[in-house]
Amino acid sequence: MKKLFLLPILFLAFGCSSNEMEESEQEIVEINPNDPLIGFWDNMSYDGSGFILNSFDEFKVDGTYEVDNTYGGTWRNKDSNINEQIQTYIIDGVENEASFEKSGESEKFDFVALRNKETDSIITLFKEEEDCGCVAPPSG
Repeated sequence: MKKLFLLPILFLAFGCSSNEMEESEQEIVEINPNDPLIGFWDNMSYDGSGFILNSFDEFKVDGTYEVDNTYGGTWRNKDSNINEQIQTYIIDGVENEASFEKSGESEKFDFVALRNKETDSIITLFKEEEDCGCVAPPSG
């Protein structure tokens, strides 16, 4: 009789693998393929006389990013309206405020300043122009 009582408990214990439980607990995030952060960006800084290229960054539609094809992580947009100038991104689990700008007559955002809300550090990214592989810093 005791064996019959333990049998359902064993099925319950082994029936739910740890992967199934972890997946159900994780938040499923869908990346909008039109998100302005998706694409190739040049991470640049200004040294007083001009812009210096620090790295090449790629934010992918699958919610991952790569820096100089060497390391990367995950990202997602916390906001629902991807056309807003100010948006909040979760990058590697940390909130970042993104301030997007358009240069010249561009219809799409081509500059973004990302501020890490934990460290208050800021990185500036310039969208690579598709036809020449160069970047155009915002005017003004």
